[in-house]
Amino acid sequence: MSSTDATIDSIQTVAELEERIRNGDTTITPAMLDDAERAEKWVRLQDEAAARAQQHAQAAESVAATEQLHADFARLGGADSTAARKAYAKLVAAVAELHTELDAVAHQRTELSRRAADLDIVLQLDDLGRVAALTSDEYVGYAIREAAGDYLGGLNNPHALHSDKQVAASAERQEAAAAAEEARRAKEFENSESVVDVGFGNYRRIHV
Repeated sequence: MSSTDATIDSIQTVAELEERIRNGDTTITPAMLDDAERAEKWVRLQDEAAARAQQHAQAAESVAATEQLHADFARLGGADSTAARKAYAKLVAAVAELHTELDAVAHQRTELSRRAADLDIVLQLDDLGRVAALTSDEYVGYAIREAAGDYLGGLNNPHALHSDKQVAASAERQEAAAAAEEARRAKEFENSESVVDVGFGNYRRIHV
C-alpha cells in the first residue's frame, strides 16, 4: 500500500463522499469534499516527490559508478600498465639485438660454408648443430611458445640458441626415454610366447 492509499484510507476519499451524497447522505458538507480533495492532492504530491528523489539518487549513483569505471580504466591504462610497457620496451630491444646478432652469425656461417666448399669438406652435424640458421622471427616464435610453457626444445630437440645446459638436459631426456623404451620392449619379450607344432598333434608353448 502506498502512502497515498494509507492517508486516503484514514479519511474518506472524494469518490466515497460523492457516492454517499448520491445515496442521499445529507451530512456531507462542501468543506468535507474540499478537505478530501486537498488531502488526496497532498498525498499524490508527496508520492511524486519521493519517486523523484529516488530517481535523482539512482542517477547520482549511476554517474558515480560511471566516473569510477572511467577512473579504473585510466588507472589500468596508466600506472597499472607501467610494468607491461617496460617489459615490452625490453622485448623490442631484445628482438632488435637478436636481429643484429643473427645477421652477424649468418654472415660468419656463409663465410665458413664457403671455406668448407673450397676445401671440398662436407659439413657435419657437429659443425652445424649449434649454429643458428633460422630467422629472428622464427626464434621469436619459439621464445613466445617457450615463455608460455608450450615449447621446450620440441620433441626433446633444442634449437641452436638454447643454452648448453638445456642441450645437456635434452640429451638426458632422450637417453631416459630410450632406456624406458628398451625396458618396455624387454618386458614385452619376456611375457611373449608362441605355440609350436611338435608333431603327432602335439603342441608346445615356448617363450620367444
